[in-house]
Amino acid sequence: MQGLTPIQRPLGTMITAGTTTRRATTTSDGIDHTPETLDQTKARLEEEAAAFNRAVIEPKDGIYCNLCGNKQTVARVIPVKRKRSDGSEYVWNWYVQDELCACVPKRNAALKQKASGMSEAIENVGEFITDEDWQRSMLQSARGFVMQTAARCFFVGGHTGTGKTHISTKICKAYIERGHALLYRKWTEVMRELLDYSNEGRGQQFKELTEIEILYLDDLFKPIGNSIDAKEVRATFEIIDRRYISPNKITIISSELTLPKIKNIDEATARRIEEMAGGKDGFVTNIGDDKIFSKVDWRHR
Repeated sequence: MQGLTPIQRPLGTMITAGTTTRRATTTSDGIDHTPETLDQTKARLEEEAAAFNRAVIEPKDGIYCNLCGNKQTVARVIPVKRKRSDGSEYVWNWYVQDELCACVPKRNAALKQKASGMSEAIENVGEFITDEDWQRSMLQSARGFVMQTAARCFFVGGHTGTGKTHISTKICKAYIERGHALLYRKWTEVMRELLDYSNEGRGQQFKELTEIEILYLDDLFKPIGNSIDAKEVRATFEIIDRRYISPNKITIISSELTLPKIKNIDEATARRIEEMAGGKDGFVTNIGDDKIFSKVDWRHR
C-alpha cells in the first residue's frame, strides 16, 4: 500500500507469521523483503557454514588440519527448539554456531610443550628400556603416577646414566599431551638465578617455579661448586614447601642423590618430597649404586 513506511529491522531479525517461525532477509537498504521459510533458512545457513569450513588459512603454529582449515573452529547449523503446550518439541529456527575443532587440544599441547623448555627432549624421547627388574619397577612407578591424582610428586634418584631424566621426560610428555602446563628447570640454573641478588627478576622467577601447574626440577642438589651451601638449601626448601602447601601442584624431581642422601643435606626438604610422593612406599624410586655399570649407559640403550 502506498504511503506506508516499510518496517526496518537489523540483519537476521527473527519474525513470525502465524505459527511458522521465519527469518527476515535484509538487504543493504535495511528493508525486510520476503521472509524465508525454515527450510530455506536451514539451507542457506548450511551453505554459509560449508563455505566457512572449506576456507583454509596458513597456520601460525605449523599444525595443519583438514577439518577446520587451520581456523581452529568449525561451523555447525543448530536448530532452536521450543516446546508446545503438550510438551512436544518443534524447530523454531536455525542458527550457525562456531565450535572448537578437534585439533585445538593438539595445538594447545604443542604450545605448552614449547613453553615448558622441553620441546626438543620430548620430541626425541624414545622407548624406555626395561631389561632389568629395577628398570621395570621404575617404568611401572612412572605409569602409575600419571594415572592417579592423590600423590603430587614423582621422585627418582640415583647415579648418572640410569635413565632418571628419560623416565621423567616420559612423564612430562604424558602430562603435556593431556593439556597441562609444565615447566622444566635444572636445579643449578634455578639457584644461580634466585641467589643472584642483582637479578631484578628473582621474584617473578620464584613465582613461576611455585605457581606453575607442573614443575620438573632436574638434578636436585647437584653441587654448583664444591658443596651445597645453606642459602641453596633454604631456597630449595622454599620452592618445595610452597608447592607442598598447594594441593593442585605436581612436582617431578630427579637427582643424582637418593632420597636418604638428600635427608642428610636437609631433612625438611626430603620429608616434604616424601609426603608429596605418597610416603616411603609411594612414588619414590631410589636407584642404588649397584646399578652402576662401567660399559653400560642405560639412557641410550
